[in-house]
Amino acid sequence: MMSKEKSTNRRKTTTIQISLKTKEYLDELKEKEQLSSHDTVIRIVLLSNKLFKEFF
Repeated sequence: MMSKEKSTNRRKTTTIQISLKTKEYLDELKEKEQLSSHDTVIRIVLLSNKLFKEFF
């Protein structure tokens, strides 16, 4: 009989603390852009910031 192995491919996550003002901004951006999660919003913000720094 084969043993079942638990998947170890779970995405590692972390929790961050942000100000209420930042949370409001992320909530507005999530709703405005119709994004599925705050994780997606944060990825977009970080990518935008990186691209901005590279080109300007």
